Amino acid sequence: MLANSARPLISLHEEMEFLETYLQIEEARFGSRLQVKIAVDPAVAMEQIPSLILQPIVENALKHGWDRSPVQATCGSLPRRTGIRCVCEWKMTASDPQSVS
Repeated sequence: MLANSARPLISLHEEMEFLETYLQIEEARFGSRLQVKIAVDPAVAMEQIPSLILQPIVENALKHGWDRSPVQATCGSLPRRTGIRCVCEWKMTASDPQSVS
């Protein structure tokens, strides 16, 4: 992480590796309540993005949008190219564990 913070731009692949490390910690913290799925389109894996830009966004989504809720969440990221843009989409799907049979 510290190596990435010294560089203004890093590859999307490197940023997603850092994000995966953070999310592994969160998965350990929340156990079966949190499931993470990350897939990176190889066509955008080497695109340069600002370093350490995704983790604070994801952390805020977890902290302010879900962590005190009793529901389970599946979240995932799918960076991909749409035309000339590189889009990183983050989705969280919550389900009430009591309603799942």
